[in-house]
Amino acid sequence: MIEKKTPPGLRNKLSNLKLSIVILNYHSLDMVRACLDSLDKHRPQLTFEIIVVNNDEDTQTFNEFSAKNPDIHCIQNTGNWGFSSGCNLGASIANHDYLLFLNPDTKITDSPAIDRMIHTLDMNHDIGICGCQIIGPNGSEKLLYWNNPWFFIKWIKVIYETLFKRKLVEKFSADKDIWYPDLISGAVLAIRTNDFNQIGGWSDDKYWMYAEDRDLCHRMQTKLGKKLALLRRYNIYHTWGGASES
Repeated sequence: MIEKKTPPGLRNKLSNLKLSIVILNYHSLDMVRACLDSLDKHRPQLTFEIIVVNNDEDTQTFNEFSAKNPDIHCIQNTGNWGFSSGCNLGASIANHDYLLFLNPDTKITDSPAIDRMIHTLDMNHDIGICGCQIIGPNGSEKLLYWNNPWFFIKWIKVIYETLFKRKLVEKFSADKDIWYPDLISGAVLAIRTNDFNQIGGWSDDKYWMYAEDRDLCHRMQTKLGKKLALLRRYNIYHTWGGASES
């Protein structure tokens, strides 16, 4: 069951937590605007700032966007150097203790996912990265369990899931409120700013796109020894591939 409301007793705690939300734009300002509209409609209880990074060469349109949104921190990248580069640039001007990286084609729902992800990090220092349920068109859910490059080959993944079906059912039971996978999608990824800096941020010198979240999660586990948590009762909408197609 997806939780829709934040309990009153939690609201005071959340007001003391401060979050920097980083959104990357590349030929997707309409999606960014829709994402921001959803944030305004379903505002988190915690204190937050919004940082929009422009990887797009169309600086004029971005400057116009920035002028119309003076409450948002807008920063221009020197070029389209990939997802990791833009996210690192946004994080470099963040002012708060927690970071949330959102894809531009995400939308906040009436589920208090952002508040709960940051609260989970605040209360559990053995958790290094937190995500939530990601839903797509028609209510479909995108699940990423394992951080294993071999699983890009579908038949290998199918064989593994068949052989270890019992283990998978136990670890990722539908009855559990929190899963502990080996991977959190970079589309919706929350992390402490201090932990992010300790592991060196996104690897912008290694990955252009699609593998950077796998690398970040791997370094969180191996360098800091912290778990990854996926909250099953809270969700954010994501148009899978909506931004990357541009």
